[in-house]
This record gives sequence, structure tokens and C-alpha cells, in this order.
Amino acid sequence: MDYGPDGQDELLIPRAQQRAAFRTHYVLVAARLVFVFAHGALVLTCSLALRRGFEDRNDDSWWILFLPVWLGNMLCIALIIYSWFASCPYIQLCLTERQARLGVSNPSILTDILPEIVMAVLGLIFIILTVVGEVLLCRYLANLGRSSSGRLGDDSIVPSSIVLMIVAILGSCHGVCIETNGDYYNSIGFGALATFIAALCVPSGVVGSCSWVILLPSPMSTLCFLMATMKHGNHEMVREERLLRRAEQCVVSLLFVAFVLLICLLASDAGPSASSGLGALVGAGICLIAILRAWMARVECRHINSARDTVVTDPTLSLADEEVCD
Repeated sequence: MDYGPDGQDELLIPRAQQRAAFRTHYVLVAARLVFVFAHGALVLTCSLALRRGFEDRNDDSWWILFLPVWLGNMLCIALIIYSWFASCPYIQLCLTERQARLGVSNPSILTDILPEIVMAVLGLIFIILTVVGEVLLCRYLANLGRSSSGRLGDDSIVPSSIVLMIVAILGSCHGVCIETNGDYYNSIGFGALATFIAALCVPSGVVGSCSWVILLPSPMSTLCFLMATMKHGNHEMVREERLLRRAEQCVVSLLFVAFVLLICLLASDAGPSASSGLGALVGAGICLIAILRAWMARVECRHINSARDTVVTDPTLSLADEEVCD
């Protein structure tokens, strides 16, 4: 295949194979957002169930309440496995042409796509550990109604906390070792780690009189996440992305206030109605953040395709002109 000067080589790349270049990236973004949305839905459903007097129901209903994360985690696993092969048409074209990158706006298979596939393999391990930890947590919650001993055994929170602490450590390591979006992973990972440590230290676990202590890391983690959203490149975004980022910051701010109020209500032994209402607000906020992030990813993808179409329709567009469009 011959390539023309000034970035015109991109015109010769087959359209379908060219569009597969970013497919691995966006499939992994979708997997992360499904994970976040599923866990926000879990918080929402559990809060609404507690508000309706869930404690009087059958203990096996906890397994039904955890249905959002069972479905979400399975979908995450499917998306992660698909991401390994999503960009294969583009990779095959690069290998055929003996180049690491085809076109000025496409990713490199060595420095962009291959590292994402490797991280996707590690992400599969992350999801599997998460499923194991959540199964143990669900079994612990189901057994609370059958035993009030609080000792180590089937109703102990220790096994689930340890597994989920490993998951939180893996998320934190991702944030520490990889600079891209590292602030987000650090705020969530270290916050989750502190939460599970608190769950192990609080007497009688989640049913004790001091169970509100378990939520203490949540406002700090939310505040760090808010600071990260303010830090990352608003000047590089198009107008729609900036509006979505502002909306996300408003939602995260509301989450911070909701966490603080929830801790105050639990510490003052307020009725379950108010605390469960705030818990439902937190769950709905997490789901809304996932939706806003999905919208931002869609805008970004559309912007990339628009810049690529500009190169196709204007063969004389130079590399510098394309960078201006980006």
C-alpha cells in the first residue's frame, strides 16, 4: 500500500478497519461504566428495600437485591473478553503493512492498544475477585438474620472484607502506577480500602451501634474525586464535554453532602426512613455519574470520528490542520 504525503496516507486505510482502531479503548470504558452503574444500582435497591422494612423479609432476599451487581459483573466480564479482540481488524491491517500505526490520528498497536489489552487481562482478574468478595458479603448479610453471635464463622464479615480489600488495593495500584486517570482510581481505591478496614475494626460489623464509622472514608473519597474532576483538562474539551463535566461536578458535590448527612443521621440513631432515603440518593447519584461519563465518552468518540472525516473530505488537510481540529 502506498502512502501519500502530509497525512494523506490515512485516506487509503479501509474505513471499517480504521474505525476498529479505538474499539478496544471504548469497550473497556463501557465495562468500567457498567461496573460503576451496577454498584450504584445496588446501593439504590438496598436503600429502598431497607426503607420498606427489608429486615422483616426472608434472608435469601439479599441474593435478589444483589442482582444488579451479578448482572453488571457478568456484563463486565463479557465486555472485557470482547475488548481483547475488538481492535483485531486494525491490528491485522497494521501487521500486514508492517507498521505500528496507520494514519496520523489512529492509535499505535504497541504503545496504545497492546497495553490496554494487557490491562484488560488484569481487569478480568479484578472483576473475578470482586465477584468472589461480593458473594461472601451477600452470604454474610443473609446470615445476619440467622445468627447474632458476631463471631468468626458463616456470619463473619472478615472473609469478604479481606477479598474486597485486595480488590481495592489493585485499584489503588492502578492509580499509582498509571498516570492516566490515576487520581480517579486513587480516590476510589484508597477510599474503598479504608472503608473495608473500618468494617473489620468496628465492633459487631455493620449491625453495631458504631456502624456509621464505616462510612467515614466516603466523604473524603468523594471530595478527592471532585478535586480530580476539576483538575483534568477542561481546556481541552469541546463545549458539550465541559457542560457534562460541570454537571458531573454538581452531582459529586451533592454526593459529598449526602454522605456527610448520612453519617450524621446514623451517628444520632435517626430513624431508618431518613437514612435509607439518603442512601437511595447516593445510589442514584453514582448511577447518574456513570451515565454522564458514558455521554462524555460518546461525545469524545464522535469528535474523533468527525476529525477523521475532515481528513477524508479534505485531502489537502495537513497534519498541523488536523491537530487544530482535534
